[in-house]
Amino acid sequence: MSPVFVEMDKCTVLGTYWKIYLKKKICILEKVKLLSKKHEGKLKESEQSELNYFLMLEHIIRLAKARALKQLAA
Repeated sequence: MSPVFVEMDKCTVLGTYWKIYLKKKICILEKVKLLSKKHEGKLKESEQSELNYFLMLEHIIRLAKARALKQLAA
């Protein structure tokens, strides 16, 4: 493969990685904000639904990671 194409592929992979990384950071900040509001007793019903979504998504990701680690160990 041409070195140019290898470099282009690296840029694509890194670009995708950074997009995912930044989206993850934004989601974490949003979750922290919602958790803070919940502890202050200022969480609206719509925000509670959003927080539940974040917590469910986090649980699914943890399960996927655990399954992947188990498969790698086998």
